[in-house]
Amino acid sequence: MKTWEQTSEYVIHDSPDEPVEDFERVHVWFSDLDAAPQLDFTGPSGLSANERARVARLKIPLERWRFAARCHFVRHVLGGIVGVAPASLKFRNGLRGKPWLSFPIVSKGDRFAVLDFNLAHAENILALAVAFNRKVGIDIEIVKPGVEFLGVAENFFAPEECNRLRTLPPTESIVAFDHLWTRKEALAKASGLGVAVAVSRETLHASAGTELHSFDLKLGETQIVGALAIAERSGESEAAEKISSQQCEQALAEARLQRRNEDLGNFWLQRQHSRARKPVRSKIF
Repeated sequence: MKTWEQTSEYVIHDSPDEPVEDFERVHVWFSDLDAAPQLDFTGPSGLSANERARVARLKIPLERWRFAARCHFVRHVLGGIVGVAPASLKFRNGLRGKPWLSFPIVSKGDRFAVLDFNLAHAENILALAVAFNRKVGIDIEIVKPGVEFLGVAENFFAPEECNRLRTLPPTESIVAFDHLWTRKEALAKASGLGVAVAVSRETLHASAGTELHSFDLKLGETQIVGALAIAERSGESEAAEKISSQQCEQALAEARLQRRNEDLGNFWLQRQHSRARKPVRSKIF
């Protein structure tokens, strides 16, 4: 995987507003959370009530901003794909902590697909990957020269992996360590097992049918390495077994109705607000 280069397996989007045109490829976004514009988290394009409550509980302003910007970005992208108001998206956590959409069905014409997504963040950098009818995992690390990593590697990596790191020059070994770490995590996240099993002391091996891509990129002055794991595709018939077409249509119709109601409600609120701000003219009898 090369920086900002799309292939037949995945496409990297420059903007969260870019439409997702196909279900075949994996779609990837990167964002500098510290460069996010000033956001309004109170409207239908904002955060959920639980997320706003968590923002209020965070004491450090930078952490508060990054968490809010991260949630806003993910909701904005996924809401655009599913076709509902971002704030109305519902999430749940799997047994290993991987987040899922409560209703991950996307329609395009007469086709339905099961959406899977995964995100990773390192300080101010966010990575988001979305796939259809297959599992996906992504992980990133910010390269920090001079950081001691061999002790960590000896605790979590296989002996042959540690030996290879020792043979590399210092400027290359930290990048190699980050690549290996992110590859392990991306594979574990794509499998649904979570990062708890990512850093095992077994030699890294991708399971049959799983594609594993490593990448290097720079956002501003920040050097980032990461990995994208793409599991074998499930057939549309297999994905469709998870939920019937009738249920899909009903849920999508309800979600779109909710969005129309929210848009209508916002219109009336704005209208009432504008009326309230108009000067009142005295009547002359």
